[in-house]
Amino acid sequence: MVKCIRDSHIKFDDAVQIMGEAEGFMMEQEYTVESFDVLRLAALTGCSAYDAEFVVLVQELSIPLITIDSTILKAFPETAV
Repeated sequence: MVKCIRDSHIKFDDAVQIMGEAEGFMMEQEYTVESFDVLRLAALTGCSAYDAEFVVLVQELSIPLITIDSTILKAFPETAV
């Protein structure tokens, strides 16, 4: 969104409105994962905590993580596709 603003594809006020609408769609659709699990995976695999957070989430939901990130694919072959 910020890149679109910077590249003058969208006005700031429009971006704020779009962001608000998107947040409304996501309301009560959020998940929380345990920081301990995220840090443990990140420390064990060398992945970023940001990436490990997604891995923990999909593991808890028992769904695959669809990614093109080679680091995640290598570190989590049982989870990432």
